[in-house]
Formats: sequence, structure tokens, C-alpha cells
Amino acid sequence: MINKTLHIVIVLFFFYNHNYSATISTVIDPPSITAESYDIYCPQTYQKIAKNVTIKHDPSETSTSTNAVYIQISSGYSIGQDLLQLSNDYKLNNPSISSTFIAPEGKLKIFNSSGNLIPYSDLKFAIEAVEFYNSSPNPSGTRSFSISIGNGEVSYLPSNGHYYQYVSSDGISWTDARDAAAQENHYGLQGYLATLTYADEAQLAGAQAPGTGWIGGSDAQNESYWRWVTGPEGLENGGNGRLFWIGNANGTTTAPDYYANWNNNEPNDSGDNEDYAHITAPAVGNLGTWNDLSLKGNPITTANGNYFPRGYIVEYGGMPGDPIVDLSASTTLSMSKITSTTPATRCGNGTVLLQATAENGTVYWYDSQTRL
Repeated sequence: MINKTLHIVIVLFFFYNHNYSATISTVIDPPSITAESYDIYCPQTYQKIAKNVTIKHDPSETSTSTNAVYIQISSGYSIGQDLLQLSNDYKLNNPSISSTFIAPEGKLKIFNSSGNLIPYSDLKFAIEAVEFYNSSPNPSGTRSFSISIGNGEVSYLPSNGHYYQYVSSDGISWTDARDAAAQENHYGLQGYLATLTYADEAQLAGAQAPGTGWIGGSDAQNESYWRWVTGPEGLENGGNGRLFWIGNANGTTTAPDYYANWNNNEPNDSGDNEDYAHITAPAVGNLGTWNDLSLKGNPITTANGNYFPRGYIVEYGGMPGDPIVDLSASTTLSMSKITSTTPATRCGNGTVLLQATAENGTVYWYDSQTRL
């Protein structure tokens, strides 16, 4: 929670009796949310993603409702297989509450179809009614879900507690994007051009973002030595930034992250002036990967506009002086699957020993293919 700060503004009026008046205002804490996980997902079932949801708000807050809540598959998302939805029972009993699944972002928006605000007390039950479904008979990995109140333009990554926002701005230069990102603020969190230091972060802020744009990597200060020069990483090494890549397309990652997500044959320093990192347009590269561009990118009239800057990615979190906020909760589901079996056969009466082991979950045995 953000600490409440009491701001006192004293205005003095110098008359003969030296009277004065005072105006007092308070800063209201943003709402906070917590939730618990169900842990295990059984293939091709509809599984709730959260239980024991609690939403708290400042007692001084006059509005105890919000226009929407957003639930996003923030890690492990498999586009085309994963789905979030409200349960049929909930929709039947709450016809005024609607939901929309935004597949490219892996995000479910829950809102009042009449346009009215939804009380926090009602949101608890809506969130607890959200189900996850995967269409594969053999899903794998773990899914993390972020549950956020309010601004659906901001995505939350539970693994580092940071928030990410795509800002559309056709033709913006890298330096202007850097400066604009630094002016952004999310409930007191300082914005900066995103620094994507590992795969889940690059997935959420790149592949699952609603658009492509500039990020905070550059080799302008030393050709072929790519550094994160914004955010907390940009403050390292005396303000020179954190080194993450050396070389061109055949280069190598560096400590401490050992991570980069360049597109094929990137970075290539085409024209000897491509010094700034950008999320690659989907038409020319693997979704969410990076390429290097010149300061202003290429004109929209060249290469079908695929190298024309369309915006930038803002990251919030980790900066000195940032407050602690609990605007988002996170839960997880681990995919269960059979990892090995030991078959056996027998003719006639007697017993037979069948063995199986599972990753996540418990093995149940049935004497027919249809569970009664």
C-alpha cells in the first residue's frame, strides 16, 4: 500500500488582524487485491483460476467500484490453445456482467454491459468465476495469471512485480519515446522505456503487447555493445547501462542476464546507423522479437512500413523511490500429465498390476473410457 501523505496548504492573508485560512487534502491509497491459486490443471477441463479473492480499498475513497477488471495469462501463454472465460453458471445468474477474451494478449476483460461501474464487492465473485481452458490433450508447463483492477492498458508480470504498457505514437523517434516514457506514472511508479531481461518479460511486453514499439536497448555509445540504457538497468555502471549483447547477428549475450530476443539476422546495423532496439513488426519477424533501427526508423513508404516506429513500451517497477502497490494479484495452474506407464496383461481370473506416474496431480484409474 502507498503510505498516506497529508498535504497542508496554508494561504496567508495579511490584513490588519493577520488572519489566515488553511486547506487540507489527503492522498487516497489505490485499491489492492489478493487471491489464492487452485494449483493443478487437468487436460481439457474448465478450471477456475482463483479463490479467496479479497479486494481492499481506502476508507476515504468515495468510489468503491471500477469500470473493469482484467485477467491475463501473463506467463506460459499458448495462443490458439489457451482460453479464459466466465463460467456458464455465473453468466446465467449475472446477465449484466459481460466478458471479452482478447486472444493476441491472452487477456480477459470483465465489465458491466450497460456501462455502469462494478462494485468491488461484486468483482470478487466475478473473478472467482473465471475459468481456464486448454484445447490440447497434452498441455505442458505452468500458466501464471495476473488479476488487475482498473487500467486494462497495463499488463502485470507476477515474477518481477512490474507493469508494462504499450503506447501508440506513429513516427516517434527513440529519444522522444525514451523521454515520453520517463514522464509516465502508474500509481506513483516511475515509467521508463522497457528493459526486457528474460523470456517471460519479453513475451508479455512484446509478443502479447497490442502493438510493436521502441524498447530501452541501444549501442549508440559503443557500436556492437548493446546496453539497457533506461530504467534501473540504465543506472548501472555509472549510468552507462547494463551490457546485454556484444556483436551483430552472430554475437553473444552477456552477464548477468544472458538473455536477448533478436529476430533472425538481427542486429545488423543496416546503413551503419541502426543503434536502437525495437520490437519487430509481425509481418517480418517472429512475434515479439527485436530488431535494430536508426533513431527515427525507416519512412512509412518503405518496406510496407514494417520498419516505421508505431509506438513504445513503458515499464513500471524497480526504480529508486517507487512505492509498494498491490494493484494486481497473481495465481498459477500447473499442467498435469502422465509421464510414464507400466502395462501388464492377464488371461483368465486373477489380478494385474498397472502402474503410472504423473507430473503434477494424482493418477485415477477407471474401468471404462467414460467417467460415470
